[in-house]
Amino acid sequence: MDPLAPFGRNEDCWCGSGRKYKYCHGDVRPLSQPGEPLPPDPDGQLYLSPSTVADIDILTGHLPAGTPIRMPSGKPAARPVSISYLASQISELEDDTSTPSLLDVGRLRARVMTRVADNPGHQGSREGVAHLAALTFRAIGERTRQVPRPTVIWNDGTDPVQLFGQVMFLADHVLVPDKVFDCLARDRGADRLRSEAQRQLQYRELIEAGLVVPVPNNVAMALRGDAAYTLTAEDVNDPSLVEWVKSQLIFEGPTAREVLFVTARDDHEKWPQFWLHGHINRDSLDKEERTFRTMMLQPYSSDYDYGPWKNQVTDDAVSYYIQRLNERVTTADVFAAEYVTSSPFEARLLSRKKHTLSSAAQAALWADIPVLRDADVSALARAASQDEAVADLRAQVRTAMMSARSLESRIDVLSEKAHSINDSAAMLERTIRTDRTWQLVAPSGAGLAGIAIGFFGGIPGVAAGAIGAFSGLAPFLATRRSHKRDAAYLFVCARRGSHRHRK
Repeated sequence: MDPLAPFGRNEDCWCGSGRKYKYCHGDVRPLSQPGEPLPPDPDGQLYLSPSTVADIDILTGHLPAGTPIRMPSGKPAARPVSISYLASQISELEDDTSTPSLLDVGRLRARVMTRVADNPGHQGSREGVAHLAALTFRAIGERTRQVPRPTVIWNDGTDPVQLFGQVMFLADHVLVPDKVFDCLARDRGADRLRSEAQRQLQYRELIEAGLVVPVPNNVAMALRGDAAYTLTAEDVNDPSLVEWVKSQLIFEGPTAREVLFVTARDDHEKWPQFWLHGHINRDSLDKEERTFRTMMLQPYSSDYDYGPWKNQVTDDAVSYYIQRLNERVTTADVFAAEYVTSSPFEARLLSRKKHTLSSAAQAALWADIPVLRDADVSALARAASQDEAVADLRAQVRTAMMSARSLESRIDVLSEKAHSINDSAAMLERTIRTDRTWQLVAPSGAGLAGIAIGFFGGIPGVAAGAIGAFSGLAPFLATRRSHKRDAAYLFVCARRGSHRHRK
């Protein structure tokens, strides 16, 4: 489907959920009315809306002590880029002549993540995560200086396994956020560190092969955060861009605890952001210290005019979505990668920013390639190791896309090519089964019989029988090598993996 065009209500949803668009992302709407009563709070938690409950610890850490308060400007504005201390330290490290390869870093990552998953609170585990982030950052830089330069893509928001399958092996390396490092750098706690390490281990085989590379993207912001800030400052001065983003926002609230939820149409997460209304406690004003306290999560009042606050949140949300995209694009520049997105909202925003969207990898994310999208980790890693088949696929894609220029036409071309290769894969799979029977089983049986008979003739008879057996295998092995050079063989591997995955 074309992300730049409106979606039909009865189309399958773009997110791959398997549901119709009208029942999935096309049905994003406020889940409650302003001030609607809340259920009783569970122990250690608070209801922010009738359908959203949050841990009290998370809320108390939402605005930690020392958080700067920015006065509303009455319009969207760029915000300071958030950079962790650990990320800034890694960004200042000098180049090391002994930089490991991405393959070595991938194998090391698998060992470190296993250790973190087993004991996230151990100091050695935490030091290993930081060391690994520094090695990864240097290894990416070294890899992108090679000639010819490898094809590298960067994405923040799509499942890594699904992402790697959807780009049809068109990228040498797929970069995704290192959420384990982010948990460590922002001190999210041992439990969160363990869960993120376990999540990375779910695509271990792709990591060990150097195909999927979790990267410390906050380090990129430590190096080029000023560029993302400057881009945002320019974008928020474009009235047409600002108005379009505003038109895509959906609000829920204020809730009974004065919380306002905001999302963007056709973005990945349905309700990722919320804002708390703060009341200034006038009794806390300290003229000498020039400080005051605010009260949040207060009861909703039907007599209070929340209009100015909602306008302020709208401006803040516009800034958030524009700057989030600019930070992602800037991160791609730091890693010498191409930023690809599977969010229609971001694709439309990029289009309005005059950003090129018609690359092969970007078009592949929107092409209809269910076999690769649904394949498991092992199947994708096994398929990606077939260098000749991957080269054949890339050659076929290059040829097919020569006449396609727009994103829509390239999506159509890749969908057609993927279905053609998938049909060839079904035929190839049947051929392989037939060849296995006639070229392997029958000749090998005859050869083994020759060996058995050869026993009666002594050593020369056995040797002759063995030679006969291996000569019977030769046509099968040659045919198998030929099959593995065909792009369709990649889909054969993926089909086997997707069948097991569904079971």
